[in-house]
Amino acid sequence: MQNFSAGMGSSGESTETVEGALATIREVLGMDAAFLAEFTDGRQVFRALDGDAESFGMELDSGPLAEDTYCARMLSGRLPNVVPDSSADQRVRDLEITHSAAIGSYAAVALRFPDGTKGSLCCVSHLPDTSLAERDLRFMRTLARLIEDHLERQEVQRRLRDGLDVQETRTAAELRTTLAQLDASRAETVVRLSRALDYRDDDNGAHTERVGRRAEQLARAAGLAFPFCESLFIASPLHDAGKVAIPDAVLLKPGRLTGEERHLIETHAEIGYELLRNSTYDALELAASIAWTHHEWFDGTGYPRGLSGAQIPIEGRLVAIVDVYDALTNDRVYRPAFSGGEAVEIMREETGHFDPDLLDAFIKQVIPNT
Repeated sequence: MQNFSAGMGSSGESTETVEGALATIREVLGMDAAFLAEFTDGRQVFRALDGDAESFGMELDSGPLAEDTYCARMLSGRLPNVVPDSSADQRVRDLEITHSAAIGSYAAVALRFPDGTKGSLCCVSHLPDTSLAERDLRFMRTLARLIEDHLERQEVQRRLRDGLDVQETRTAAELRTTLAQLDASRAETVVRLSRALDYRDDDNGAHTERVGRRAEQLARAAGLAFPFCESLFIASPLHDAGKVAIPDAVLLKPGRLTGEERHLIETHAEIGYELLRNSTYDALELAASIAWTHHEWFDGTGYPRGLSGAQIPIEGRLVAIVDVYDALTNDRVYRPAFSGGEAVEIMREETGHFDPDLLDAFIKQVIPNT
């Protein structure tokens, strides 16, 4: 899976960010192709493509008349964001583009370019896909927001770098204010992304919020620096980002997993790391580390690399504790929730899994306040 966080920071390239986002969306939804389109001069112009776009007749920087497309209908409200089966939807089954591009299923969300031009972020497949649902749109909308923020940031930085014409309506100071606002927006969008990921196996997305809040509280209790605690609050909800690549049949299985299924789920740690790494945004770099290390156990029996003790970065040791506690105290498809007291006893019995000092701080200082 490609890395959609690449290019999120100030020195990144827009192309990396968009292509990474498209690859991520296409793989998460299991679709044949994904694209970013801009509506200009009466046409839907493809600005970025991923997957088997050629089989749909798509080419970069070209495209069909806007009025002929699914996306134009979606943006005007004449078509929903999701069409699971084009042959069963009377609004599109007889359209020329349905047959010429052999569209079987479609999912898309609106997106706006920095100059105000309307656009769309879309996935298509040749076969119907009745599994497409609102949770997929939550994920797509969040990545669309990331792309919008990044593209605007790139444009603002370009204008600052190239210098402003005296006729410009926005001064350099105003543009720098805009950059600061985009930084704040990006942090908020990362949190939204974590919730969108969480919707795959928790319909209210509350698990990620609890992990973020408690991880920050534990970091404070451990006496860690304020900036780190603040970044941890943003980053730790992305600990299971790699689960986007795990099939629902395995991720949501109510019974005991086979050895092969367990191994598949364990790959989410490395997938999450690959998904989030190489960002120049500090919170996403921290999130990459957390995704990679929050299943490492203090005694060296965890995964994916069998790290132990201080080999495990502090962020991984922190999130390991809060993640396990939250998992134990909430219902799962395979068992009901344990009480807080029962969860503490279980964790004490498995104390080799956790940094003993951090576990002690969690039990004494964090749990009583949550």
